[in-house]
Amino acid sequence: MDQSKSILTYFLNYLHEKNIPLDKITIQKGIFFLKEMGLPIKFRFEPYIYGPFSIDLAMELDEMVFWDELSQTGSRYSIKKVESPDFSKPIKEKISNKLNCLEKILDKKFDFNNLELASTVLFVIRALEASNEKVDRVSVVKEVQDWKGNKFIKDEIISVYNRLIELSRKEKCLTIRFT
Repeated sequence: MDQSKSILTYFLNYLHEKNIPLDKITIQKGIFFLKEMGLPIKFRFEPYIYGPFSIDLAMELDEMVFWDELSQTGSRYSIKKVESPDFSKPIKEKISNKLNCLEKILDKKFDFNNLELASTVLFVIRALEASNEKVDRVSVVKEVQDWKGNKFIKDEIISVYNRLIELSRKEKCLTIRFT
């Protein structure tokens, strides 16, 4: 099993243990965050209707359904025979720390809108960084509103932006280049 699938499997079991529904949005956004927090995940993410999306990850999940590791009903998955990978203790601790950061980023709310907004804000930050543009509250709000229209109000976007910045500075959950 490659490292990306091992981390995906670990994440699926984490969601299951926390009684968080294993739906496509939760999995897509959760894996996006874990990748952005520095875990070695190969899935490539692109902008999509509901924020960042990885066709590679979608194909991996389809393959897991095909091999009876997962079952799928609509946009929700159930674990059939997915075992957590046998990571070493230091790697388990690293992943666990990243999952704790994810809970803080999402304020422990794994609902659709929160996942979409938080992942979109982080995706916008990364896009601004990649194009050497200014990463500040004003530019992030503008880009998110350009992408999402009026779906999220300015205060919601700023709240998520501030939480990401705080977690970057204080807890080193993410690395964000400030300008």
